[in-house]
Amino acid sequence: MSLKLPYGFKDGRLCHVEDVERGLKCACVCPCCDGALIARKGPIKVAHFAHHREDCGKGLETALHMMAKEILEERREIALPKPAIPTKLYSIEKVSLERRLGDIIPDVTIYIEGQLILVEVVVTHGIDEWKS
Repeated sequence: MSLKLPYGFKDGRLCHVEDVERGLKCACVCPCCDGALIARKGPIKVAHFAHHREDCGKGLETALHMMAKEILEERREIALPKPAIPTKLYSIEKVSLERRLGDIIPDVTIYIEGQLILVEVVVTHGIDEWKS
């Protein structure tokens, strides 16, 4: 079973398929290609969005990437990998999304305890050596 697209764009915001009308009445578009989406909410399969025309193949990856950034911005807390304490939730003092920093544009720029931390959201593939 493959993971289905649970989020679409409506009025400039990500929305879950359960929060919109069924079919094309949802008025949602793909987070990646802006193609029209159909909200499939039947009794057998898990509710999900499907492209009305041709599937771009990147909607799920883009939606997950966007949702992760949105969660960091709204929740303002994060668990960090080693050498930090990986089970601790750190409070984010300041957060910026897709803000240029010299030659790079990190997905998320945060400050924790006054320290700048750059966050790259990885869904299917990591960052290249230059960006790292």
